[in-house]
Amino acid sequence: MKSKMISVWAVLLLSTSPIWAQKYHDAIVEDACGPVKMIKSDGEIFTYDSDGRLTAVDHEDVPDAKYDSNGYPVERCSNVCTQYEYNADGQLTSESYETLLGVMVIDYSYNSKGDRVKKMTTYGFSLMSVDTYRILRYDDRGNWIEREVLHRSTDDNGKLGNSKVTKETREIIYFTPTAPSGNSSPASGTDNSDWASLRESLIGKQITPNSPASTGWQALIGKRLLLTTYGISQNGQEVNRFQCQTGEYIKLGSNGILYWENRYDGSTSYRYRIDGKRIYLTQISGKETGDKWFELTSQNNGLIKTESNLGTYRYFSIVN
Repeated sequence: MKSKMISVWAVLLLSTSPIWAQKYHDAIVEDACGPVKMIKSDGEIFTYDSDGRLTAVDHEDVPDAKYDSNGYPVERCSNVCTQYEYNADGQLTSESYETLLGVMVIDYSYNSKGDRVKKMTTYGFSLMSVDTYRILRYDDRGNWIEREVLHRSTDDNGKLGNSKVTKETREIIYFTPTAPSGNSSPASGTDNSDWASLRESLIGKQITPNSPASTGWQALIGKRLLLTTYGISQNGQEVNRFQCQTGEYIKLGSNGILYWENRYDGSTSYRYRIDGKRIYLTQISGKETGDKWFELTSQNNGLIKTESNLGTYRYFSIVN
């Protein structure tokens, strides 16, 4: 029987964890993304199923939500009905609910990195408070786990009063799929529909890699990786694509230092640690950035693609 060739993306998929195909994105309300299983925050516990739906708060069942066509909750009703609105990037911009005396509205703002940085609460069109956030720590999925909160409430005249600074921490537990080997079954408690479909489609076919993707980050040590394209990933799709001609590049030194040169905001260096297809970064010089890790998602014909904890993707060309 004539062998069929499978493209390199299939090879990469088979060598890593399967795609997590969540239908819903309830965790975005709590400023978290990814296959979230549980969030423990300030005495509250939010529990989610493997499809991404919120199932309980503090172990109490919650009512089902109404969703838009992309799986984002737009309304959830209990004693009152709360409505949610989003921007084009899938970020929660406001939540509101109606009371006997007026409508409570909470608006959220984000910085260029996608961090939620401000919460503004109004009641009956009167400003009640403003919270400003500064992220102190992220987990390895790019979600914040420690932040500083600057809280300001309005006085009787409607003016913002003295500020109060507190610190918030949280723990996030994820569903973690593992790629099966041979005829073994995938780990229980994971969404394996995508993996099963792909595996079934490849039975009896020859998989022939057409690039050195399996070599990964280790093979790139000492090489200069020139940034050619930058953009934002949304629901697995590339959006806001920009072509880069600034000469910006990264280089992995054999001394364990990643040099990031010709950045628009100044050159930066990091200590790096390679773990499979992911490289973890600890900044040691330059202006503070939010990049904590890059994942090598494809490599072909002298071009590599990475995705970061910030929800950004980058293409680099290997120039030496």
